[in-house]
Amino acid sequence: MSGFGKKRIAGVDYDLDHLDPFTMEVKAKEDGAPPYTVRVSFGFHCFTREITPEDSPDLHMVDGREKRCFCHERYKLSKELVDMIRYAAAGRAYFGDKGNFLIVEMPGEGNAPYVAFFDVEKAKKSDGFDGAMFVTSAHLRPKLPEKLPAVSFVTVVDYRINGRKLTRPPPRNVIAQKRK
Repeated sequence: MSGFGKKRIAGVDYDLDHLDPFTMEVKAKEDGAPPYTVRVSFGFHCFTREITPEDSPDLHMVDGREKRCFCHERYKLSKELVDMIRYAAAGRAYFGDKGNFLIVEMPGEGNAPYVAFFDVEKAKKSDGFDGAMFVTSAHLRPKLPEKLPAVSFVTVVDYRINGRKLTRPPPRNVIAQKRK
């Protein structure tokens, strides 16, 4: 369970169950090796933004010690995150500025890329899966650089689970994935 539950705003309930953790298989990099089982979980920033003075108190949300504002745009886009991540498992992951990674998709409506920021680490044996992926934030990013260092998503998972250092390759054109 995500722990996010539902958010009531102006008498309307917004269900956040679509952000409950899930597991997926990710192909291993080595031929013939079994796939990795990766647990994916989501952070508060996937459906919230910074609070502004104009935001009514019913939009405010707290996660731990952080207080943010429910964002209708991020909430709507977050409904696509699970499918976006599953689709990205066969594509590219780009290096972010803060030691994290990102996947990029062009939403059906809108003219800015939708970017999900994540990290992957090896899971504890007692967790029952190989890796843990945490999506820290997801939002439209109109000023995304045209070029970023990239590797396959499989490479990120493989290197992180096996404790190998992943070095940044030269930047390449960012290609926003489009699901079929």
